[in-house]
Amino acid sequence: MVCALVLLATVPATAQDLRPTLSQFKHRSWTREDGAPGAVHAIAQTPDGFLWLGTSRGLYRFDGVTFEKAGVAAGSQLENIGVSHLIVGRDGTLWAGLFDGAGVAVLRGGQLHDMHMPDPPMMITDLVEGRDGSIWAVWGGLENRLARYVDGRWQKMDAVSHLPAGQIIGIVVDADGTLFVSLTARGGGGGVLAYLPRGAARFRRSPHRGLATASLARDCAGRLWAAGRTGTYPLDPYSDGNVSGAARYAAVPGLRVAAITFDRWGGIWGTTRTVGVFHVAAPWERSEVERFTAADGLSADSTRSLLVDREGTIWIGTGEGLDQFRRVPVVLEAGVEADIVHGNIMADGDGGTAYITSHGRLFAIDGSARPRMILSGFPSESVICPARTGGVWLGGQSSVRRVGPAGEVRGRWQSGNVYNCLEDRRGRLWLATGDGLQLLENGRLQSLDGAQTKGDVWDMALDPDYDLAFSLNQTGLVRVRGRAMTYLAPERLAVGPIGAMASDSRGLYVSGARGMLRIRGNRIDRIDSARAPWLAGARAVMRTADGETWILNDDGISVLSSAALDRGFDDPSSAIARRLYDSRDGLPGGPQHIGFRGGQLAAGSDGRRWFTTRAGLVRLDGLHAVDRTPPPVAIRMLSGGGVAVRDPQISVLPKGTRTVTIAYSALSLAVPERVRFRYRLEGIDEDWVDPGARREANYANLPPGTYRFNVIAASDAGVWNREGAVASFTIPPTFLESPTFHILLLLGAVALLWLAYSLRMQAVTARVRLRMTERLRERERISRDLHDTFLQSVQALILRFQLAADELPRGAASRGALENALDQADQVMAEGRERLHDLRASEKASAIEIALRELVERQHFDSRVESCVLTSGEPRPLHPLVATEAVNIAREALFNVWRHARGDRVEVLIGFDAHQFVVRVRDNGTGIDPDVLGAGGRAGHFGLAGMRERARGVGGELAIDAAPGSGTDVSFVVPATLAYRLAEAPRGRLWRCRRD
Repeated sequence: MVCALVLLATVPATAQDLRPTLSQFKHRSWTREDGAPGAVHAIAQTPDGFLWLGTSRGLYRFDGVTFEKAGVAAGSQLENIGVSHLIVGRDGTLWAGLFDGAGVAVLRGGQLHDMHMPDPPMMITDLVEGRDGSIWAVWGGLENRLARYVDGRWQKMDAVSHLPAGQIIGIVVDADGTLFVSLTARGGGGGVLAYLPRGAARFRRSPHRGLATASLARDCAGRLWAAGRTGTYPLDPYSDGNVSGAARYAAVPGLRVAAITFDRWGGIWGTTRTVGVFHVAAPWERSEVERFTAADGLSADSTRSLLVDREGTIWIGTGEGLDQFRRVPVVLEAGVEADIVHGNIMADGDGGTAYITSHGRLFAIDGSARPRMILSGFPSESVICPARTGGVWLGGQSSVRRVGPAGEVRGRWQSGNVYNCLEDRRGRLWLATGDGLQLLENGRLQSLDGAQTKGDVWDMALDPDYDLAFSLNQTGLVRVRGRAMTYLAPERLAVGPIGAMASDSRGLYVSGARGMLRIRGNRIDRIDSARAPWLAGARAVMRTADGETWILNDDGISVLSSAALDRGFDDPSSAIARRLYDSRDGLPGGPQHIGFRGGQLAAGSDGRRWFTTRAGLVRLDGLHAVDRTPPPVAIRMLSGGGVAVRDPQISVLPKGTRTVTIAYSALSLAVPERVRFRYRLEGIDEDWVDPGARREANYANLPPGTYRFNVIAASDAGVWNREGAVASFTIPPTFLESPTFHILLLLGAVALLWLAYSLRMQAVTARVRLRMTERLRERERISRDLHDTFLQSVQALILRFQLAADELPRGAASRGALENALDQADQVMAEGRERLHDLRASEKASAIEIALRELVERQHFDSRVESCVLTSGEPRPLHPLVATEAVNIAREALFNVWRHARGDRVEVLIGFDAHQFVVRVRDNGTGIDPDVLGAGGRAGHFGLAGMRERARGVGGELAIDAAPGSGTDVSFVVPATLAYRLAEAPRGRLWRCRRD
């Protein structure tokens, strides 16, 4: 099928273009030193693009870079069994014929599976697929030679199908489904051709005679060919003679067993088993038989198998490895000899004719024709340049000649020794000579004066804004209009030594060692070598009418869109893409030495491009088809955690995997080094990673999770496969990475925080309790001191005053006043004792409730005011200081209710909670002005401030919730650890309420 692509050519071309010879193919080989698995007995290509190799060591696949051995099914006996033959079925299944009596196997899921052929022969020599999907297997012996696999079972076909006697040499199926078999009789003499029409039960003998030891093949048109010791030729199986008018090619000397195939251009490629390969470029045009052997670079002369892949590349299997023949677009033109002393000079002539010099001879290249010599006998150091009215100017020692397209000399003028020349748009010929710059105008040759005319002229080009420009001393530039000259100094150009110039309507383009310039008018734009190094150091530049720019330098031959190049000058951020032709495309060497001045390239009218190189004249075939098929992309291997997964799709790697390696490939086998990749691991890579031609991605420190790896690729022609290949893999978490461990870790952290908080609170509580204990002891000391000193002294005074009062006569005015004073003193003593009692507050749980009830009773609320004291929780002994401050805060709150609230209900709530002690005083009165509450109290009043200070003094908090018209709620809260004497939590709830 691949050979049919030649019919797609729609442009005129020579027979050589459509039937390329060996010189138009580039050869490459892989041996054991390159990783090849040794002798290659069979080659096939599956739809995914992989090349499969049958070797003595088993089945291998090849992606153009890496050889990988296929696995075998678990429990199979096929490990290390050699593979003798391969075919790919129409459904894409790979079938393998095996050595060592192993029969036939198929490849499924990357592994070989035995097809359980009964009584298999020592080796399978051939396999073909019938049009009905049946598989025919051949053994090269004299018995049990042919077997068929259909409907899941094998059937021996020798007797059933009445196969003629003899050893089977070749087998092929034509487009109609007819099976053809070539056989040789016992002892190797004679030979017959038999065929089994589709649906028939018995073989029929062909009337063809003279067939001996010949293999069979079909060409692009479906015609049958035979190849063997008697030669290579087409045959008509239904007649007794050869095909009328067809060439018969003699077998190459030393051939043992021939096998042939046809490339996409219709050429024949053949293996010999002993003397390399042979090639016939145009079988129907009686072209010569070309040979390629180990002496030419073949891996071995023992050629055994061959294949034409989907890209048109020819693959040869030998006893030592694998060889590739790939058609290349750049071909060395053997008809023009390289001149390494004086150089080959080219001129792009009028009408698409190109001219080139070689050793004192002038060649013309017309259209698609081969170079033809039109003039000889002139000095080898002569130069040429195009003549506007046809032909070229030929400058040499002391003269310049005008040469017509046929080589006729149309004029001759004496001059200096010419080493470069250019004819401008006015028809004036400018000559760079050893005597300086000279001008041939209107038939008169004259020397020019001026500093710019005496320097060393290197390159010359037309200038769209002037008449012409030339590089002076290789670093400066002179622009000429009429005879006036404008000099651009090296400092202004800043491009280094100038190697080449070209022009069109867009400007003058100058390539130097440090980049490329575009000069338009007085403006100079530049692209530095750091941005596009291949634009620098050009030996030749050409701008073509079809919008291309061609550049020749040490990098190779570059072609790009002229519009893209101009965008690169206009926009420094613009990307500049090119197509490179180098040694991989057949370019045999770099450009000539810069000392060989004059033209170095030319464009043919047929689309070809011609270049001079150190190896000679080369042509770049513009008709060479560029494969625009996106390359298949595959992910070959996923490795991580000591596990390697071949052809991964959805995989699970071992727990604890941290480093993952992903090997991928693109099945463009022609020039795999030029394949470019981009990949991305979702969740890790924010954007596509550009690894260039590298075929492996490495990731380290991957956390557990599920990942999706995507890779895309572009062929050597720059055609991208945007779908690419995808593989997903999961790294399970270890116990230390699992959610369970994270939850436990979180709980542990919370526990540690709680422990730290508890320890902190215990420390704070201990400090507060210590301060409270110190305050309590101080109060008790004050109480004792007051009792032992002040109250005792006051009591003694009262007794003395009472004795004095008793001595006064009854009814005396002074006695009455004194007794009233004594009554007030008794009241003061009573209040003092109460204060002493407060200083020695009770620790009983009921003491706080009793004290608060007494406060409510002593407050003397109006009879319409309902008052309640409520207790919740199991009463517990309070710290004396907390109880005291609770009573004091409640006293101030009740006083404020009595004085300001004007409500009809007041409640005192006592809460013995497990975590805190609470005393709340709330009413349904007028509330508190928000301004007063925000300011912390009225100016000059300290009730609210004192309450807050008392609360803070025992480690508690005071909260006041009040709004105008909604009553007031005062809450005093102390943590349980500070409030209670005992640690046990309350066990019940008791409510008591009384109406006063």
